[in-house]
Amino acid sequence: MAALQQANVPRSCASYGADEYSAAAAAAVRDLFDAPDAYVLPTVSGIASDALAIASAAGPLDAVFCHRLSHIRLWQCGAVAFYSGGAPLQPLGGEDGKVCASELALALQSAAPLAAAPYAHRPSLLSLTQPTEAGTLYTGAELKALCALAHDYGLLVHMDGARLPNALVALGASASDLTWRAGVDMVSFGTTKGGTLAAEAVVVFEPAASLGGGAADAQLAKRAGHELSKSRFLAAQICAYLADGGGGVPLWRSSAERANASAADLARRLEAAAAGYDGDSFRWQHPVQTNQLFLSLPCTPRGDALVRALGTVGGTPWDSEEEGRQCVRLVTAFDTSEEEVAAAVGALEAALRGE
Repeated sequence: MAALQQANVPRSCASYGADEYSAAAAAAVRDLFDAPDAYVLPTVSGIASDALAIASAAGPLDAVFCHRLSHIRLWQCGAVAFYSGGAPLQPLGGEDGKVCASELALALQSAAPLAAAPYAHRPSLLSLTQPTEAGTLYTGAELKALCALAHDYGLLVHMDGARLPNALVALGASASDLTWRAGVDMVSFGTTKGGTLAAEAVVVFEPAASLGGGAADAQLAKRAGHELSKSRFLAAQICAYLADGGGGVPLWRSSAERANASAADLARRLEAAAAGYDGDSFRWQHPVQTNQLFLSLPCTPRGDALVRALGTVGGTPWDSEEEGRQCVRLVTAFDTSEEEVAAAVGALEAALRGE
C-alpha cells in the first residue's frame, strides 16, 4: 500500500507503461529471472496473465495440453478459449497434480499424424503449473524432461506461476532454473498470492524468436481491456514485492518462506493431533510441499464432523480423488499467524474428541 501511495504522483506522470515505475518493474522481473531480453506485461489478475499468454501462442485451430486439475481448465471459466478464439484444452493425467511424461508423450504421438488434417486441432502449447494445484512441486529435472518432449513436437511451454515464489523457496532454486533454463518459454508470474493488492505479469523469455517481440501480448491486452492508462499502480506493487523486504531478504522470498513454514507447522501439528485416533480418519490426499494442504477424510459421521470443524477456520471442501472419502483444502499465507495455526489444530482436536 505504501508503494501505491508513492506512485500516486501528479498527472504529469507518463501513461500506458511509459513511466519510470513500469520500467523499474520490468527491470526487476528480468533481474529475478536473469533474463535481460524478456518481454514483461503487467496484468491485474492471474486469469488475465494465463489467458493472454497462452492466447498469444495458440489460436482457434491450436490445442493446448494441461493437467486435468489445472487452474486454466477448471477455475477460469473458459478464459483461454475466450481470448484465443476457441483453442481447446486437452487434459492430461498424472499423480499429485503433475503432468505424467509418458501420458504427454502418448498424446503427442497420437496427435502428430493428425496435425495437418483439416478436421483436427494442431498441438501448440503445453501449460504446466508450479507449484501444482495440488500444492506439489516439479523438480528441475522433471520440468526439463517435459519441456524437451513438448519442444520435440514443436510445442511452446507456458508455466502458471501464480505461486512460483513458494516453489523457489521450497526447492531452493533460482527463478531461471525453474523456468527458461528448464525450457519454459513463458510464465505467468504471480505476486498477489504473496501479498500485493492485484499485480501479475506475463513474462516471455524469447519474444523475438517465439511470439513476435511481444506484440501479440500487447495487442491482446489492448483488445481485452487490460492495457491500463495508469499501469504504474501495477508496476509499483511488483517493484515493492521484488525489493528488499528487510534484512537484505527480498519481500517475495520472506513472504513465501513464511507461508511454506506455516503450512509445514500446521501439517505437523495436525498429524500429531490425529495420531491417537483411528489412522483412517486422517491422511493427506497429496504430499505437503508448499503452502497448500489437502486433508483426506472418510465419508462417515466423524469425517463429516471434521470437515465442519475445519470449515470454521477457513478449510474449504475439495474434490476427493478416492471413493468413500472427502477432502478439505487449507492454505497458509504470507501473513498466517501462530494463533490461526493453533485455532485450526484446536478445531480438529475438538472434533476428534466429539465436541
